[in-house]
Amino acid sequence: QLLLRDLVTGGGIRLSRFYARRVRRLLPAAAVVLAATAVVFVTVGPPAEWSDASQGIRAATLYVSNWFFIARSADYFAADVADNPVLHFWSLSVEEQFYLLWPLLLLSLFRVTRRLAHPRRAVQVAVAAVALLSLASALLVARHDLNRAYYGTDTRAYQLLAGALLALVPGAMARMGRR
Repeated sequence: QLLLRDLVTGGGIRLSRFYARRVRRLLPAAAVVLAATAVVFVTVGPPAEWSDASQGIRAATLYVSNWFFIARSADYFAADVADNPVLHFWSLSVEEQFYLLWPLLLLSLFRVTRRLAHPRRAVQVAVAAVALLSLASALLVARHDLNRAYYGTDTRAYQLLAGALLALVPGAMARMGRR
C-alpha cells in the first residue's frame, strides 16, 4: 500500500525510501540474531559443523539462505533439520528477494499500463497472472524436487503476490467480509 500511495500521489515510487525502511526494519534485528547465533554455535556446537553453520550464517546475512539450502539439498522436514542454526532464515530471504524486485515490477507495470483505459485493472491482471505462473511453477517443480519447490523464491512468490494483489484491489477484504 505504501508503494501504491507513492504511485498515486507522486506518479512514481521512491525506491530509496522504500528500501531504507526495509533495512531499518530488518537489518538491526537480523544482525543481532545472526551474530548471537554465531557466537553461541561456536561455543556449544560441534566443531565439525562450524564450517557449514558459518556458510549458512553468511548466506542468511546476504538474504540468500533459501538458495544456499536448495544447493545443500536441505530437507526442512528431515530429522536432522537442526543441523544448521539459521535454517529458519530461508523465509526471510524469500521475502527480502521479493521486496527487492516487487517495487521495480510494480513501477514497470504502472508505466506500461498507464495509457490503457483501465490501467489499475491491467496491473491487477498482470500481478494475478504472475502469481498463477509462480503457483504453477511450484506445483511443477514439487513433482521432482520438493526442496526446490519449498525454498525457491520463484516457487513462493505466489504467496507474496496474493498479498500484493489484495493491496491492489481496495475494499476486496471488506466485500468478502460482508459476504
